[in-house]
Amino acid sequence: MTDLPTTPSRYRLPQTCSPDRQRARRATLQLQRTRYLPTTDDGPGHPAEGFRLPVAAASLPPGESFSAEKTVRLLGHKTVLRLATPLVKARVPEQPASVRQYDRLLGWLRRPRAATHWRSDAEFARQRLTGTNPMSLRRCETLPAEELARAADRVLRERHRTRLQAALDTGHLFLSEYHELLDERIQKQVAPGATLAAATCLFLREPHGGLAPLAIQLRLAGAAAPAVLTPLDPPALWLLARCHAQSADAHYHEGVFHLLETHMVSEVFALCSARQLHPDHPLQQLLAPHFEGTLAINHLARSDLLSPGGPIDTVMAAGVGGTMDLARLAWSRWSFRRRSFEADLVERGVAAPDTLPELLYRDDASAIRTLLHRYVSRVLGAWYRSDDDVRADYELRAWLEELAQFVPDIPPDIDDVAKLVQFVTDVVFRASAQHSAVNNGQFASYGFVPNAPGAVFARPLCPDDAPNFDERDVLCALSNRDRGLAQLGMAWVLSEPTHRSLLTAGESPAFSRELCPAAHDAVLALRRDLLELSDAVAARNRNLAVPYSDLSPHRVARSTNV
Repeated sequence: MTDLPTTPSRYRLPQTCSPDRQRARRATLQLQRTRYLPTTDDGPGHPAEGFRLPVAAASLPPGESFSAEKTVRLLGHKTVLRLATPLVKARVPEQPASVRQYDRLLGWLRRPRAATHWRSDAEFARQRLTGTNPMSLRRCETLPAEELARAADRVLRERHRTRLQAALDTGHLFLSEYHELLDERIQKQVAPGATLAAATCLFLREPHGGLAPLAIQLRLAGAAAPAVLTPLDPPALWLLARCHAQSADAHYHEGVFHLLETHMVSEVFALCSARQLHPDHPLQQLLAPHFEGTLAINHLARSDLLSPGGPIDTVMAAGVGGTMDLARLAWSRWSFRRRSFEADLVERGVAAPDTLPELLYRDDASAIRTLLHRYVSRVLGAWYRSDDDVRADYELRAWLEELAQFVPDIPPDIDDVAKLVQFVTDVVFRASAQHSAVNNGQFASYGFVPNAPGAVFARPLCPDDAPNFDERDVLCALSNRDRGLAQLGMAWVLSEPTHRSLLTAGESPAFSRELCPAAHDAVLALRRDLLELSDAVAARNRNLAVPYSDLSPHRVARSTNV
């Protein structure tokens, strides 16, 4: 274990400070707790108990506002969107009915790959692995519902020369499902004319390691039986089924995996850290860069992105109310330990590299988490020289106790250095790499509306229902011009390149060479390791038909505020 820094420093564990300094720290934290007030969300119109979002800051505390640089960039984005919108509207009819017209919605924006490949089943399957939502795919442990199983078995016989039971037995059957969208609280908020289906998508892992879609089951509120479509059905009907599945996936992605699990959960940690850890605490010095702008970006989101009539309300079939109710449903059974990176992979049956070789999210995220764990261990080890130091740290105890009130299933026994390092690594990883994994690829997925529409304005159709249904009918069932523009603008702004990547982790005064050489060396080692990982990711991507760069360290923001 490294020795404590010999240079006098105010950055110390509270129990090592003089009595006067301890009193001053307590007074500062008491003041902090009056500024960083938590407020609860009771879900307007719904029972409060067990159906709410995580606590949030009641107001934006002094000193938490955006930097001038960030403010200028946000104003620039709004100005560009405001100036470009009339020009785009002049070239696109109110309801686009062709690929060319949806292309024109892009206006000044670059054309994403999906605009060319959106019809491809291979592209649809790839987006489960290296798209903006790699969080829904899981390995099948049992056969699916009878009708869905029969349809998938038919595709396997005709196209893959195997059977469903064989695919299940070999571990090559995967699915993504979105059953909570049938909840009455969500369905009653679906926009007039829109259909939000609870999709279940079955995939086969092919010999080369990629996925092939087998069937999509779409359950509708109030419908007697689900619609089941396969690639063997007429192309336009299958395309419409995929649009419904992509819309369902978008609701989960935006409401649960992006907003709830990274932005909102990180806000709870940022709030409790400000309330319970003195700014001079070494742990707060470690965490502060990863919480930079978190309260500000979430405060802005509530007044803009998540406001009535705002982008989410306009783009998503369930509106902002239904999307946030989906997040409330997820939070009602959320668990910090179960939703950690490693536990989630195990639960979904995709932790082993040979399970799905093309799940690059898993590989890149695992590499980053390993480096973060090493970094956190080295930094904290400079102050916590023994497990007794962890147990004696009363600010740390207060932080953990308050977190346990607000975050379900916080580990109750963080009483040694190893457990603390594991816990803090999970917190830093969620605010940085996990957020980037579900944030950076949004324009690539949502930047071309037919690829992943926020809303579909047609019910799923079976072959007997619409013998003359064609691609034009599919496009006419998607978002109109105004909804499409809102979707593109939202995806473009949210996917902007980071200005403070993970390579800037450790920018804290406590980690200077003069004050703590061990922590300073840990920061430099992390940056060297991340640069090596960036080179490895770039080398791998040169050999891929579709590069995956969302978790290249240069693109990973150090906090949820990119």
